[in-house]
Amino acid sequence: MRARTPERQIEDHFAELPNSPTGLAGELAAAMLAKKSLDTTRQVNVPFPEDYFTGVKVIDAEALETLHVYERKLQIFREQLVHRNTIFTISVARGVSVWITSIHALRHPELRPKGDDLWARLIRGEPELEGAYFMMLRRDITDVEREYMKFRPAVFLGTSPAP
Repeated sequence: MRARTPERQIEDHFAELPNSPTGLAGELAAAMLAKKSLDTTRQVNVPFPEDYFTGVKVIDAEALETLHVYERKLQIFREQLVHRNTIFTISVARGVSVWITSIHALRHPELRPKGDDLWARLIRGEPELEGAYFMMLRRDITDVEREYMKFRPAVFLGTSPAP
């Protein structure tokens, strides 16, 4: 089976993206939950490339390779999560898909507008983010989780510092 192209993966992700603020809040919550899981569990043995998402580091040849390796590891991790098939792992897998789509948009300049569009949509869910996160966890949200819920990829929101 041939791997789907980055363009196709982005198209597929957008086709499944909800339009309602509640649905978008669920996607944003899943992305934040996935980031927390990636940072704290080390199920992927490469650190989350936060500096590229915040705009602290430029996307140069080294970054392209780093992001490619990370994206491949996320693909494998997502498959493992889906295979486990629990409410929690499916939620994290949804969030991992957001990050895979975001990495494709970082790596391919022609796809950058899709990353901007994705995050502009996800931000529309912010007012309902806490409720969506709570529904995924089915427990109170910790202070650590609240900090993770604040992360936004500034490169897609026009708020990153000039490198």
